[in-house]
Amino acid sequence: MKIEILFPELCSLFGDHGNIVFLEKTFGKENVFKTSILDTPKFTNEDIDFIYIGAMNEQTQIQVIKKLSPFKDILKQKLDNGLKALFTGTAMDIFGKRIIEEDGTIISGLAFFDFETKIKKRPRLNCAVYGHYKNIPIVGHKTQFTQSFGDNKDNHFAKIKIGMGINKNCNLEGFVYKNLIATNITGPLLILNPEFSEEFLGAKIPFKDVLIEAQNKRIRDTQMGKEIFQ
Repeated sequence: MKIEILFPELCSLFGDHGNIVFLEKTFGKENVFKTSILDTPKFTNEDIDFIYIGAMNEQTQIQVIKKLSPFKDILKQKLDNGLKALFTGTAMDIFGKRIIEEDGTIISGLAFFDFETKIKKRPRLNCAVYGHYKNIPIVGHKTQFTQSFGDNKDNHFAKIKIGMGINKNCNLEGFVYKNLIATNITGPLLILNPEFSEEFLGAKIPFKDVLIEAQNKRIRDTQMGKEIFQ
């Protein structure tokens, strides 16, 4: 598998750099290409099988939207032709219709999905997450100034049992389009969820038994928590 990591110098907050390390361990560093925010994404003119974007701050979101906007149609075409993609943490927000800042400023998103994200700096939302993708357990963490609002009933990533979905009144997390998954869950997602990673990536992953053991402990710890939001 040929993998492109988009803008890793800016998009690897909240432990999401661990997803990059995981992909290098699974597929080999020689198959993982890192594209700077200053460069043209490889998926636009090369055969790429999988792209990944991790969490970023709010100012970086504006940069990434500006960078990817000229290539939105190419990305959509590639996804329709089988490209896999994973966007974690605040990377999810840029694929909605808009991001609304606290002062009312509207930032137009890439509009792959019909939702909007609202920023509220206080209180910051921090919670452990436990749910299921199909019948596969999903654990992770959410740490964000944002909540998103839109109908993801028919295209959500995971149904959440503990924690929150795209907002505090929703138990459905993230959005899916074909082989694209966008979710606010950090963790890092791929390491904490070995069964999901193996199914989604279509490859045997390293240290699977150890990772499943770690995931089971995380599930137990999450279930024992008395408060959802910290």
